[in-house]
Amino acid sequence: MLKPYKEKKNNPRRCVRYNAAHSATRVLVEHANGRLKSAWRRLRHIDVRDRARARLIIRCCLILHNFVLHHDCDVDREEHGRIMERLTFDSAISKREAICKYYFKKIYDQDTIVDGH
Repeated sequence: MLKPYKEKKNNPRRCVRYNAAHSATRVLVEHANGRLKSAWRRLRHIDVRDRARARLIIRCCLILHNFVLHHDCDVDREEHGRIMERLTFDSAISKREAICKYYFKKIYDQDTIVDGH
């Protein structure tokens, strides 16, 4: 990450403008990270000592985030995160089914009727 210029009384105007742009960009990035962490709670509990796994988790959350945006899923992800925190699952499969049902309720209900599950 690029660093801002050190604050000095007589910084050239370009340095002051660069620092302002740098600060504004950082705020946007921090807000984006906050929204992602709010929507994808797994991001709050990453073991950064295992960098390969951390990268994989982050990448998966970004892919899911973009999928939800691209497919215009009618989902309040922050509410979804709060719901998922309160629920307990006996397996990863049951958690996946709950997530699938939550995000794709109409399709899930149609598949359930067709498959008979």
